[in-house]
Amino acid sequence: QRNYYYAQRLEFLINHITEQIPNFKIKKKKDSFLMRVVGTLLFFNKSFMDTFITTMYPCVYVPEQWDNWADNTKFEILAHEYVHLKDAKRFWLLFEFMYLMPQLLALCSIGMIWNIQFAWFLIFLLPIPSPSRAWLEYRGYRMQIGASYWLTGEMYNLEYIVEFFTGADYYFMFPMRKLILKKMISDLNQVMIYGKVAKELEEMQKIIYQ
Repeated sequence: QRNYYYAQRLEFLINHITEQIPNFKIKKKKDSFLMRVVGTLLFFNKSFMDTFITTMYPCVYVPEQWDNWADNTKFEILAHEYVHLKDAKRFWLLFEFMYLMPQLLALCSIGMIWNIQFAWFLIFLLPIPSPSRAWLEYRGYRMQIGASYWLTGEMYNLEYIVEFFTGADYYFMFPMRKLILKKMISDLNQVMIYGKVAKELEEMQKIIYQ
């Protein structure tokens, strides 16, 4: 019965995303030439093709094992990716700019063709923290944490999520581990103890409780 409940909610969520995001699709990474190229470039993220979910508006790219994952896991992940889809729809190119900064500035090094001083831009290939990418990902993970709690009644492993912010998966985007963990605990307590839900999270809560 529980599995049926998860499958039903997952169907509700996919239908909702389809209504809100024009041309939304879930695609396998192995079938995408672009994803294979990106996977090669992101050499620091060893799990990019095998376990990592990637959203490029309006599609969510999933690994081959996606079909074998539990429906509640799929729901939590799609809840996260839905935030990225909405942000990309809202901010358009600004979303991509925010997500790729500051490493995006390394592209300016092409100016070396005319002036060797542009070589300084190669420094942005280093794992320099990205507060803008961290903010976008925090919005997604906050939704994922809330969705997991409302769907299963269980508290998410916050230590596991923090590793994404401080580790190689997102190119060491936010090294201040204690700060991000404190923020996550605070937001989770607002939901669990005080029943306070951010306006943008109400949408997901309604999908689960309908």
